[in-house]
Amino acid sequence: MTPLIVALIVILALAALLRLVHRRGVARFRLEQFRPAAPLAGVLPGDRDAQRQYSDLRAMYDHAGR
Repeated sequence: MTPLIVALIVILALAALLRLVHRRGVARFRLEQFRPAAPLAGVLPGDRDAQRQYSDLRAMYDHAGR
């Protein structure tokens, strides 16, 4: 009987939390976070490729100077 009561309390607490979040319009998760190209990566900045290329070129330049 106790596990049933605990499960019911947890479900009611989650329902109350979801209702509160929905009412305020706060969305913690956006659909673009879960695209197949980058699962579990979150929302990546739009200029990430440029930053990566700069980092790669800088590493090549620093390594060539030795």
